[in-house]
Order: sequence, then C-alpha cells, then structure tokens
Amino acid sequence: MHNTVYGNNLNSSGELSEEAVRKVRAKSLQKFNSYNKVYLIQSAAEALGFRSNSFDYVIGSAILHHTDFKTTAQEIHRILKKGGLLITSTDYWEHKLDMTNKIAYDNPIFIFDKKSIQNLLDKAYNKGFRLFGSEIDLNCQDKVVHWKRFGLKFTFLIFCLQKE
Repeated sequence: MHNTVYGNNLNSSGELSEEAVRKVRAKSLQKFNSYNKVYLIQSAAEALGFRSNSFDYVIGSAILHHTDFKTTAQEIHRILKKGGLLITSTDYWEHKLDMTNKIAYDNPIFIFDKKSIQNLLDKAYNKGFRLFGSEIDLNCQDKVVHWKRFGLKFTFLIFCLQKE
C-alpha cells in the first residue's frame, strides 16, 4: 500500500479542522482498515515535518493559493519519493477576474488565471517537478462554479505533478 498525505482548506483559518481530520480518519479506517495508510495533519504546507522521500502521493485540494508555492513545492518535493505525485486542484478562469474587496473566510479570494497558473507551473518545474499526464488545457468553456455571494463564475483545474 502507498503512503499518502492529504490536505484541504476546510475551515475559516485555512487549516484542516480537527473535526474534518476525525471524519476523514474514520473514512480512512473504514476504507483501508488502517490509520497507517493515510496521514492527515494540521500543518503549514511549507513545513510538513515528515522525513524526506517518505510519500508516494501528496494530495492538496484548493490549497495552492493559500501558500507560498515556491516553498510549498520545495517541501512537497522533499517528502515525495522519486516518481511520487502531487495531485492538486485549484479555482481557475482563463482570464483574470476582478477580486477587488472580495474576502471569504477571513482571506482575500484568489482565482488563478492562465498567467498565474503558468507562473505556478514554472516554479514547480524549477523545483524538480514535471507535469504528469497530458498537458493542461487552460482554455475555458464552462463556468461550473457559481459563487452567488460574490457574483463569481469560474471553473477549477485538477492536475498532477511528478517528482523527477
């Protein structure tokens, strides 16, 4: 069985809440019949505290805009085994959306655009990652996310980076 560390922005302070950790641990126990297969932590992505070359997978859902990605990429690269995968997702729209004065959960809203995703990927490549799978299609057709409170419509990207 592979070792996986999972992260998701689940509470207003940008941390994995204790309640969320308990729920996911319970599901993990049910699915894998062990707590040893999936690690759930409350930690800054820039300093995860695991041994180097420990993980086959790191999964981070909607975390990239909450971190210093250059430092986060370096830290995730450090804990992944050679060939290990970072599986991640983020809010996205092809063109820059106006986020002026838009605050949610005590944080400014950030939605990646084509330029900022390319910048993020360049940082990842410079830290020893490569895109895993097919090229990311950065052209948008459907705005599947409708955040009515802020009048925002956008989509999201899911992509995978592999440690070289």
